[in-house]
Amino acid sequence: MKRSFHIINYGCQMNLRDGEIIATMLEDRGLSISDTLSEADIIIVNTCAVRERAVERALGRIKQLAGIKASRPGVIIAVGGCIAQTESDRILREAPFVDIVFGTRKITNLPDMIEKILTNCTERVLDIGEGDVYQEELVGYRFSPISAFISVMRGCNRFCSYCIVPYARGREVYRPEGDILKEAIVLTERGYKEITLIGQNVNAWREGKRGFGNLLERVADETGVFFLRFITSHPANLTDEIIEQFSVNKSLAPSIHLPLQAGSDRILKRMKRGYTIDYYKGLIDRLRKVCPHITITTDIMVGFPGEEEEDFELTLRAVEEIGFDGAYTFKYSPRVLTDASRMPEQVPEEVRLERLRRLIEKVQEVGLERNKMRVGTLCKALIEGNAKRGGLKGRLGSNQVIVLAGDAKVGDIVEVRVKEASYWTLKGEIVKGS
Repeated sequence: MKRSFHIINYGCQMNLRDGEIIATMLEDRGLSISDTLSEADIIIVNTCAVRERAVERALGRIKQLAGIKASRPGVIIAVGGCIAQTESDRILREAPFVDIVFGTRKITNLPDMIEKILTNCTERVLDIGEGDVYQEELVGYRFSPISAFISVMRGCNRFCSYCIVPYARGREVYRPEGDILKEAIVLTERGYKEITLIGQNVNAWREGKRGFGNLLERVADETGVFFLRFITSHPANLTDEIIEQFSVNKSLAPSIHLPLQAGSDRILKRMKRGYTIDYYKGLIDRLRKVCPHITITTDIMVGFPGEEEEDFELTLRAVEEIGFDGAYTFKYSPRVLTDASRMPEQVPEEVRLERLRRLIEKVQEVGLERNKMRVGTLCKALIEGNAKRGGLKGRLGSNQVIVLAGDAKVGDIVEVRVKEASYWTLKGEIVKGS
């Protein structure tokens, strides 16, 4: 009987893509995917370390696996991702039943690590060293039949003072353009309608004199994919060439996620973000000039060390003046290895929570008004499946979810009319004959 594996993914799109690569490699070794923990012979937890809440959530889940290990000692438990890379000793100390801990650049070694355990190895396997990050970038297994991630770069060179990514993922490594195009072509030939180019600092990608704007153009020209997206971007790497693609690239979806983090220049400097609020606003102005209907979402942090009420008020003002369509909001949490974790002016937890509450209120107020402007408009939607409370779930070029009345199947591209809007979701109907 085939051995089976189950993957528990936490965190960003890069982790999801890593999960797909792991699944492909293990299937190639003759293993099968199990939808449940109770039937899996191998359990893989792919962790995220970007915030303390994510770390605690993943570690809590790992500790819960102790019961499975006790009842089925033959089960292999492997832990990877950013916590494995930055806090492997913590995993080994708090979860001594874990068999394998593998780093972010050792994913392609995982099948051999599992084989080592299966051949009666009684010691735990730890491998968090350097590796060839693009030794095997596989098309293989995908979690979705219509939308796919393509990794174009990994790592980050920016070293923002609060961010653990450069320590967890290493310095920037760019995937060759030819390999990216081959994967994109295969995916569209398989019927994928949406491709998202991903990387920790995706718009830093380059090959020789060619930058990310050139890559967007080539992927669209070679595939004709219906929706082309990219994430995550850094404002300092958003060039005019990339911005221009929103005007001329027919595949490029009219949406961008561009982390702001703070509206105060003083805090942005302490964060080592490399731009000012006026520079950021200038990018937004240029984006809306070339693509007036573009959807702009962002990340915003409150309670960074040294943040005063005046700094926070500037962030609230920026949200209103820029007019974000949505935002991921969170309170600062110290991350190991980072400069900010050693700053003395840590903001009290109760202040961070209160500012987060006020920020969420402002973001939702602004985002709701932006969404209301879409009521009555016609647009194209990619059908992703059934909505939880009835109807169909579609995704617009704006990357917004819309719940639809009408008939269509997964993967269909239909014209829709927006009828209602909340901050979280749009509602609409499929236009007959689309």
